[in-house]
Amino acid sequence: MRQGINSTVTHRLWWKALGVAAGSAIALGVAGIAPAAAAALSQTAHYTTITDSWGTPTVPPPVTNNTNCPGPVLYDYTLANATGHGVQHLTVNGAGDSWFTSTFTGTGTVAFYPASELTFDGGGNVTGIIDDSQPDMVVSGHLTAWFGGESNKQNQVVHGTINFQGTINGSGSPISFHDNLQGVWTPGTPPGPPTSYHNDATC
Repeated sequence: MRQGINSTVTHRLWWKALGVAAGSAIALGVAGIAPAAAAALSQTAHYTTITDSWGTPTVPPPVTNNTNCPGPVLYDYTLANATGHGVQHLTVNGAGDSWFTSTFTGTGTVAFYPASELTFDGGGNVTGIIDDSQPDMVVSGHLTAWFGGESNKQNQVVHGTINFQGTINGSGSPISFHDNLQGVWTPGTPPGPPTSYHNDATC
């Protein structure tokens, strides 16, 4: 069993959207954009890998335009590993309002596991794989993703756009995925349910 794999709320929102190239807002963590009494700052970070990043199933919540997506894309948990180029930028003002963006493009693999093959902690985060050899599907290909968020005392917004093109391992069949998502908390703070949420997926 693989142990100690963690997924933050940000990972879950992003990979809900991704489904097929699922993975990571690269350890951004929605908590990182929550309002806080802190000094103003602006920072930029570069990264080159997404490593063992978990995502929850795309369904639920409601998803539209998904009739051509294979079952694992919509209903399985995803484990992503990719190599490429990513940039994350964070700005926080003196009032604690904050904004961040993250972009990534690269190549990698995504394995799709049903919940029955995973173990979870009390918060619903994946903690391990019961049998590494039993994914429903593994895909390899090119991922391009943009992710961002804004936060102030009144609301928080998380949004992302993800594109994936590649093949299904074993069969070599082509697969592509596009998703656009947005979650809004007004008022409220993740990890509570968003006030509104949309997730538009096409395969």
